Amino acid sequence: MKKSEFVLQEHYIEYPEETTKHWDIRVKAGKHLEEWNIYQDPLMMEKGGLTQVAKKVCRDPNWMKYDRQWVKVGGIPTYVDILDKGDVEIDQKSPTTVIFKFLGERLKGRWQLMRRGSAWLFVKLS
Repeated sequence: MKKSEFVLQEHYIEYPEETTKHWDIRVKAGKHLEEWNIYQDPLMMEKGGLTQVAKKVCRDPNWMKYDRQWVKVGGIPTYVDILDKGDVEIDQKSPTTVIFKFLGERLKGRWQLMRRGSAWLFVKLS
């Protein structure tokens, strides 16, 4: 089992025609961050609930610290707010599956990230 740190952020993006919202989970992985853009609030998900995610690699570790502030991404203004942070245990990791145990104050329990074709899904296990 591998331990690391995570942050859960609410992320607003202000496009010229609309503002969108998603949630980001970022996990320290050496000199970079593994990142998942989640399109449903994970704090509101029930056991067995799942949502599609976008899996990314973030090269800027400062994203772990951005809180209640505006950050430009590709010239587009975005607002980031930390909802929770803490330790995470990574129980299993393969190219198609990652099982986490989040140990935050609000984000707790076991979750599975799984690849189905070209899509990634995030499932609350407990």
